[in-house]
Amino acid sequence: MKQSLLLLSTLILSFQCTLSSTTNDQPSTDSLQLTDTIIRQNTPLHKYIDSAIVITDTSAIELGQFTFSHGNSSAKEMINSPVCKQWRLDSGIIVKILRHFKPIDRITLDLSFDKLPCELSGEVKISGVPYSMTINAGSYFMLITTDTTYLFADDKDKFLKYFLSGQYRGE
Repeated sequence: MKQSLLLLSTLILSFQCTLSSTTNDQPSTDSLQLTDTIIRQNTPLHKYIDSAIVITDTSAIELGQFTFSHGNSSAKEMINSPVCKQWRLDSGIIVKILRHFKPIDRITLDLSFDKLPCELSGEVKISGVPYSMTINAGSYFMLITTDTTYLFADDKDKFLKYFLSGQYRGE
């Protein structure tokens, strides 16, 4: 009788272990739905990329016409201020900026740099590839294609003398 009970309890335990191991190996319904949602998630039409363009000292750079603009239409009074009127960059400085600014991500831009209404906008070709370029007086610039924006900034304040503000360092 003791052997029968021992055999029966062993069978029950082994059955439960087998049952639990097969259920743990299979993903639950929730994880399948989550995976399905992530895979089918729409990506935004315009992406911000921080490192896909490499601009070296030997990259061919052609500058088009640059014009003074303001990024925020509600700041028209600032664009007419003496500070914005005095801020200018010549083509030599723009080429140096293109070669020496470093790629940044959108979070760094939002948290560390002033977005000032003083901007220079124009066209540039880098190694034969055309981009729209916007340089902000807050010491960053954007290279823009039809579906992607590349962000660059003066992360070491080497060019601070050419801009109205530099990177915020929490000091």
